[in-house]
Amino acid sequence: MGTYNPASYRGGILRLHYARATELEPWLDLVAVRGEVVQFWLKPGDAAVTLGKGEEREVERIPAQLRRFL
Repeated sequence: MGTYNPASYRGGILRLHYARATELEPWLDLVAVRGEVVQFWLKPGDAAVTLGKGEEREVERIPAQLRRFL
């Protein structure tokens, strides 16, 4: 009989499977280098959520005050 394992840490990777906040206490001292956690709480009748490519837009990274120094 298999047991429910909400979080496992192997090889430097923390894998979550329906983990609750209280079940993550053993890993609270870890620092995430990269990763993503997605959680959706839907009410009965809510439309399904889909993930897709986000809207791309150009962002000015150099403030106008500094551009004249380039």
